[in-house]
Amino acid sequence: VRVLLALGTLGGGLTAIFYLLNLLVELPAWPATQWPLLCLLYAATGAIGLCFPAGPRFWSLLYANIVVWALLALATALFAPGAVVLFLPSLVGLALLAWITSAMADTHRLRDTAVVLALLTITPTTVALVPQLLDTQGYQLVAVLVPNLCLFGCMLLCLNATRERPYSQRLGQVAGLTTLALFLLVLNLNMYSPHRPQHVVLYYLEDRFTGVAHWLAHGPEAIPDQLRQAGKLVDRDPPVAHYYDENPGPVADAPITNQPAPKLIVLSDEWEQGVRSVQLRLRSLRGERQLIMHIAANSGLTATTVNDRPLSLEATGSKESALGEHFFIAAITASPEGAEIKLTFDSTATQTLYYADRSNTLPSTGTEIKAAREPLATPVHNGDRWEIGDRLTLPALK
Repeated sequence: VRVLLALGTLGGGLTAIFYLLNLLVELPAWPATQWPLLCLLYAATGAIGLCFPAGPRFWSLLYANIVVWALLALATALFAPGAVVLFLPSLVGLALLAWITSAMADTHRLRDTAVVLALLTITPTTVALVPQLLDTQGYQLVAVLVPNLCLFGCMLLCLNATRERPYSQRLGQVAGLTTLALFLLVLNLNMYSPHRPQHVVLYYLEDRFTGVAHWLAHGPEAIPDQLRQAGKLVDRDPPVAHYYDENPGPVADAPITNQPAPKLIVLSDEWEQGVRSVQLRLRSLRGERQLIMHIAANSGLTATTVNDRPLSLEATGSKESALGEHFFIAAITASPEGAEIKLTFDSTATQTLYYADRSNTLPSTGTEIKAAREPLATPVHNGDRWEIGDRLTLPALK
């Protein structure tokens, strides 16, 4: 029971520390300086493990830890057989340790030796794996690291029961003070560098129907202050009809460029046997390959095809957004003639289609906002985006 309580305390404590840290400094997945965060993980594990009351029953505590490893290896073999190799070497070493020590006379020296050997046995599959997990998973997925640290911290409990002397408690106090010092250090770290920059994507959005354009900065973390000031970015929804995002970033007014808007041509619009079929051609006049369209979810749209290929329809957005709940259609075409889109409605009502073309290069304007992003931020995933959009109204059929 004591081992289970220790595992719960370790897991809850480590998770609480990093969620509090993320709340205070908005911890990125891969910060520029990793060693203070890595040392914070180790120090917190040591502080909780060494300060947790272990009780006087050393061998029961050690064998309980070995049972936990056996159960973990069994569960891994059942549900993730490929990963069981991570636990087998440590489990075999712990089993040999238990077998050898059970045949020896109980002494303080034997207890000290047993716990040190146990810690060395599990180190390769616990604390030694943490740096690799951080490099691949990042600090946002701290839950992936917690089990490894909990297993090591739980084995540290055995140090408290080796003999009646306060050395382990003093080590725990030192680890606690180190944890506090590292926590304060992390609060004052610069989380980004040119080597590990912040992820910030810039959008240039033009709505030719209303004649407005906007800069928009988007990223998983808070937009840097220097970028906000340089671009005069403020937190408000972008009033651009063809753009939608659940978490839009800050925006700023921008001028309309001289690039042509995409062209949407109605090839046919017919009502037959209770179905309205609209044949369209969407083409980018500036030679872009990415074309998009938004249609309201309550429009009665039942089917759509792009270049004769059917698409599945799934509504996105919310009723509170500028577009409301809507269907999103995207096409990537190499043809200069654009994409042929067929829409099927079960209604004869008036329909409004929002459409745009996309470019991954930004216009030449906005040199201040582009310069302010460097060198501590960079675009990520699909990169920057320049969208020029318009809208077309299909009149109701009589």
